[in-house]
Amino acid sequence: MRSSSKGFSVIDLLVASTTMLVLIATAVPTLTDLLASFERNAAIEQVTFDLQRARQEAIAQGTKAILTIHGDGTNYSVGTDLLPYSAPPNADVTIFSNSLPSRVTMNSSQTVIFDSRGFLIDDNSQSTTTVLSFQHGDWYCMGTIAAIGTMNVDC
Repeated sequence: MRSSSKGFSVIDLLVASTTMLVLIATAVPTLTDLLASFERNAAIEQVTFDLQRARQEAIAQGTKAILTIHGDGTNYSVGTDLLPYSAPPNADVTIFSNSLPSRVTMNSSQTVIFDSRGFLIDDNSQSTTTVLSFQHGDWYCMGTIAAIGTMNVDC
């Protein structure tokens, strides 16, 4: 005669828990990479949006708008230069500040300045392009800001 047992045996539980542990162990690195990817994309989208906002502020206020990267590259601010001929241009009034997502840093090849017509200029008020570099651990990305204020990102 067979005995009917209800429930699971210890071996059944061990097999099920081992299977779950293997699945979790393979999913964690994938989730970590996915979260890092979201952070990188969020940083690029945020800076792209803020560059357009800085450009619009420069046009609306009829002044220069300047993006300043602070300290270790995790924070930045946009301000306006109220003196039209100050050299080098510097932000007299801060319009807004922002922080990048965790562990993402940004650097610039030169100061990001938009003139009152919305064109990207250098310290001498000449039309230019600027390169922003983004770093997140081993990941590195470059964004080239064209004279008209659009950013083309290459990762």
